[in-house]
Amino acid sequence: MKHNWEYRRLGDIAPAKPFKGTITSSNDKYWCLNLDKVESNTGVVLEYDYIEESELGGSVHKFAVDNVLFSKLRPNLNKVVVPEQNGYCTTELVPLHPLDILNRYYLAYYLRSPKYVNFLIGKTGGAKMPRVKMDIFWNSTIPLPPMEKQEQIVAELDQINGLIAKNRELLSQLDALSQSLFYDTFGDPITNPKGFPIKTLKDVCILKSGDSSANRLPVGKVPYVKVGDMNLLENKQGILTSSKFVNIGNKTKLLFPIGTTIFPKRGGAILTNKKRLTKVQICCDLNIMGAIPQNIHPLYLYFFFLEKDFSELVDGSTVPQINNTDIYPLKIQVPPLALQEEFASKVEAIEAQKVKVDAEISELQNLLDARMDYWFN
Repeated sequence: MKHNWEYRRLGDIAPAKPFKGTITSSNDKYWCLNLDKVESNTGVVLEYDYIEESELGGSVHKFAVDNVLFSKLRPNLNKVVVPEQNGYCTTELVPLHPLDILNRYYLAYYLRSPKYVNFLIGKTGGAKMPRVKMDIFWNSTIPLPPMEKQEQIVAELDQINGLIAKNRELLSQLDALSQSLFYDTFGDPITNPKGFPIKTLKDVCILKSGDSSANRLPVGKVPYVKVGDMNLLENKQGILTSSKFVNIGNKTKLLFPIGTTIFPKRGGAILTNKKRLTKVQICCDLNIMGAIPQNIHPLYLYFFFLEKDFSELVDGSTVPQINNTDIYPLKIQVPPLALQEEFASKVEAIEAQKVKVDAEISELQNLLDARMDYWFN
């Protein structure tokens, strides 16, 4: 033991303890937390949903403000919440009640630490919906330094997390700056106040869908992008990589060129409105569609797509999907190419700043992981 601290069973010092008290309503509605509203790795609540009591259903339980909420589903997503108020949550979140000898923020950091998360990943059951085996969870141990030391550790990790949060906020501000620049340069794309020529998307791009045959190609160097790969940290500012790489050989028709705007075309992922610009040549699976620019600047076309809510385009089938016939007829204002290039030059300067901020976030995240490894192992 590096620090010569006592190790205690989680089940002994942070038992499951659903709240038995009354949950205060807000205008007769109650906060109900589902996993999709929790950010991975940080436990930040992305959105507070308040619903009527009749909508709560049977798959929820109460929790208190002094609990720590641990997600037993898909531990690789690393969702641990320190709530700021009482509420209801999905039964996939386990309310832990740390005893007085255990700081709940210290507990949350321990549960999020890379080594502990990797330990849990190796102890899951179920192929499609992997869950932590809770008997293993309760019997796992946590180092228990004196409370003053726990508070010191929390303060140190909070400081690093605070710097990460500030940099993420800076990224959001840079994104907003690019969006504002789009409107300042071209006006509202719907009302077209500057009177630019109007065309259809069929006039300015070629739509291309992914091909499942690419999944059967041998291992190589070309990213084979699935919808989930759009969420990779390295792809946040544009598609650079994937979880799988293939050798396309002479099957060049499978390639999506640099400067293609890609987006989900099938399933619930459409409703997330994710769009990414390719920074390298890729191939995609059949759940992705790409818009390849023709006589229009790739960045201008990309920002046009960012303004579109694809949830308005999905058909009424059981599995949502969009097709060429939904995209091609859409109207797009087409400013002079010189103005598009001027806009793109300014956006690229902003993107260069975002790359620097992303690098700072990565360094801080590595530092956070290293400090958690130092304190908890």
